[in-house]
Amino acid sequence: MHSHPALTRMLSMVVFILLWQAAVMLFTPDLLPAPYAVLTNLMGHVDSGELPHHLTITLRRIAISFLCAMLLGSLLGLVIGHFKRLDLWLDSVVTLALNVPALVTIILCFIWFGLNETAALIAVIVNKTP
Repeated sequence: MHSHPALTRMLSMVVFILLWQAAVMLFTPDLLPAPYAVLTNLMGHVDSGELPHHLTITLRRIAISFLCAMLLGSLLGLVIGHFKRLDLWLDSVVTLALNVPALVTIILCFIWFGLNETAALIAVIVNKTP
């Protein structure tokens, strides 16, 4: 039997929406809104320009953070690769830093820097620096 990945994915989405609609009958709309209500609300935010505005801000944050992380990671890699003694000193630190969960990094940045744009950017930069 041949598999059809696109059809399987589409079918899984349909099943998910049907299960969601069935679950709506068990809860109040405040707790679990219906799929149609969510779609209507989403379209309202798109039409008002609110969603595209916030999406643009988020994409800007992502671009800045990833650019900074790649530049910092490349610079650190070049320096550590050039100085073997520094590599010996920082190898364990880099390994440890790469294994800190993203959520921990985010929470610590918000505790240390407050709930602001700078903390959000630093959290992503620190987490994504290779």
